[in-house]
Amino acid sequence: MSEGEYLLINNKINISQSEVKNKNDLKEDTKSVIIQKPNHKLFGIGRYKLWNYNRVKKKIEMGKSVPEKQVGEPPVLYDSLSANKTITNIEKYLTNVGYFESQASHSLIKKKKKKVIIEYQVDLGKPFLIKQVSYSIDDNAIASVLDKNKANSYLKINECYNVDKIKKERDRITTTLKNAGYYRFNREFVVFEVDTLDSHYDLSLDVVVKNPGQEAKHKVYTVKDIFIYSDNDTVLSTLDTLVVDSFYKIVRSGLRYKPEILIDNIYLEKDDNYSLRKHLYTISTLSNLYAFKYVSMKFEPDDLQQTLRGSLYLTPEKLNDIQFEIEASNTDLQQTLGSAAKLSYNRRNLLKLADLLTLNIRGGVEFLFANGESGLFSSNVSLSGDWYVPKFVTPIKLKGLSKYFNPTTHFSTNYNFYTRTGFYTMNNTSFSINYDWKEDVQKRHVVTPLTATFTKLANTTFEFQQRLQGDNVLRNSFRNQLIIGSGYTFLFNNQNASKRKNFINFQNDIQIAGNLLRLANNLLYDVNPDDISYTFLDVAFSQFVRIKSDLRYYQILSKEKTMVYRLLGGIGVPYGNSVVMPYIKQFFAGGPNSIRAWRVRSLGPGAYAPPADANNNGFLDQTGDIIIEANMEYRFPIAGVLKGAAFVDAGNIWTLREDTIRPGAQFEVNDFLREFAIGTGFGLRFDFDFLVLRLDMSVPFIDPSYPEGDRLYINKVDLRNDIVYNLAIGFPF
Repeated sequence: MSEGEYLLINNKINISQSEVKNKNDLKEDTKSVIIQKPNHKLFGIGRYKLWNYNRVKKKIEMGKSVPEKQVGEPPVLYDSLSANKTITNIEKYLTNVGYFESQASHSLIKKKKKKVIIEYQVDLGKPFLIKQVSYSIDDNAIASVLDKNKANSYLKINECYNVDKIKKERDRITTTLKNAGYYRFNREFVVFEVDTLDSHYDLSLDVVVKNPGQEAKHKVYTVKDIFIYSDNDTVLSTLDTLVVDSFYKIVRSGLRYKPEILIDNIYLEKDDNYSLRKHLYTISTLSNLYAFKYVSMKFEPDDLQQTLRGSLYLTPEKLNDIQFEIEASNTDLQQTLGSAAKLSYNRRNLLKLADLLTLNIRGGVEFLFANGESGLFSSNVSLSGDWYVPKFVTPIKLKGLSKYFNPTTHFSTNYNFYTRTGFYTMNNTSFSINYDWKEDVQKRHVVTPLTATFTKLANTTFEFQQRLQGDNVLRNSFRNQLIIGSGYTFLFNNQNASKRKNFINFQNDIQIAGNLLRLANNLLYDVNPDDISYTFLDVAFSQFVRIKSDLRYYQILSKEKTMVYRLLGGIGVPYGNSVVMPYIKQFFAGGPNSIRAWRVRSLGPGAYAPPADANNNGFLDQTGDIIIEANMEYRFPIAGVLKGAAFVDAGNIWTLREDTIRPGAQFEVNDFLREFAIGTGFGLRFDFDFLVLRLDMSVPFIDPSYPEGDRLYINKVDLRNDIVYNLAIGFPF
């Protein structure tokens, strides 16, 4: 660098006022208008693009040829002109958010090696507050529509004047009127007049909705008919068109789909007033079907008749496609590493229902790396088929269902062959039917009238047989079983993607199994009261109820910083024909999406302490009938796609009944809080929007397997051996 040149390494914003509402958000948003940004950093540390620029520059000076894409990023040098323009940007931005009389300046903090930090000092003016909002509307019909919706206004009394909120209010008024049939209304007809009141800092806003002319008024348009095209076939004639209810006109090429599938997903009906909401919802729901790649909809107005002719264009997806995927197992690096490959075949529109049939074959292996030993841990092969139909497929036709339900029927079947090296193989065959629908934007329901699972244990080793013989609970949970039952899932999510506000995600699952088989057994056979186990097709069937709830609260701290809180609870109760829950329905703790300071299935149950030699190729899986977990995670940016997280996980699993093989495993009301395991750690995430790669590092803080009074494990942590690494795809919750 020449004399007087300095490398810009940071920008700082200082707001002199200490008591400012949402001060951190205001600083972050103000920072976004700064013109000069420092060179990018790798992992928030080294300026790798600048380093590469200097490296390549030396090569060029030596006469070497270097591809342009490898040049890197030239140094960002302090420029007083850009800094002064930034001051103008800051003052303009603060004016737009209601601080009209704000002033900004900048100073330099010089560092060694000709580096500099620019510090922008902001002196906020007193905020200008909206004290009065009025509406000037000559058209009484429009005034009536807007009056019914004024509770949704972005303009609130005693809030700061804000240009962005005024723009949002203009768009809200425009959308409201378009939803009421005013097809030709646009945002240019909405004008805002601002005036000061008695106090210099109190504002009055008058919202003016103009007419299109001195004597003309805005017109309400009705939908006359809708033409449906597929394959971009726009050649229309009477002979080539199927007319339904004298309103929907399906061009002949569109007849590859059953008319009701298309019509059930069009929300504008005959003689309806035009609605932008229904227009966009039609595009959205048709796009969510399994048959179409692109969906668009246009309208041609007849101003004299005040009617619209709609044209719906559907571009189909390929009928057939094959996909191949390679997966990474979400397992603890200190315990197992695994990978899997999956081959999928997709067939769309199989029965002209815009449906999707998916056939999969998947194979995977896991390798054990623990205590200086390695080898094949497990392997599995699965065959599965899924058929998704965008309507309710039922024996009896259901009537009166709202179109907005977006119903889907999902048929699923699966066969899985799983080998746990050195212990057993397990065959698992399942079938289920799910009915899925939306109650509204926030609530969703899934009813499973039938689910059937058959598990068969085979090829057990002598070592595992010995383990089963010595553990009655484990033996019963691993017996060959038939599970036939039903279930219900409720999902709630009030996230608003267009607003930066806190939201809740809640899911509750209920499963009930075995009652119908038990009733059939009682009706068809002579029941011996001394029998405690009945069979169906010579296989013992399971009887239980299982409930699991998952509540998550997302606290939005700023644009890129979030606190996430999660509370998970579940209980499984065997009864009637079962003395323990089936192994595949029991709960477990530990692993990348649970309490991360413990390996998968290695925590608990309760205060149970495994024998000292349990890790020596032993059967480590720990399961229980009850689970309680609580998680707290702070998510923050580091550099570019690299994000960070700091977290605390707590919880455990327990058994409902006493387990003589695992002392301390039973849930006791007076003891369970003292048996919470607690772990804490730090994580790195590469967030590519479409994919999140995650590495979490965690250590135990409290370990309930130690005697009471000696459970504070953080004092015993050996950083070389006790850090648990979890490599995963996606966020933990």
